Amino acid sequence: GFPVVMIHGWPELWYSWRHQLPALAEAGYRAIAPDMRGYGQTDFTPDPRDYRTANICADIAGLLDALGEEKCVIAGHDWGG
Repeated sequence: GFPVVMIHGWPELWYSWRHQLPALAEAGYRAIAPDMRGYGQTDFTPDPRDYRTANICADIAGLLDALGEEKCVIAGHDWGG
């Protein structure tokens, strides 16, 4: 199905989307909820510049590339979403 990428806020994890993941999958979407940079089991760097919006967007673009997806719906919260 069409990918829906769910971006968690601070200080949460992919787990914030645990109820939406199965509901979206049952509706036919490809539900994706990664841990964002510096959260969960991802690598952490102490430099706050590493967490700029451009880097976060590049992470999502890289994830989509790795999954073979070109387009998606983004769902987010906490960062103005």
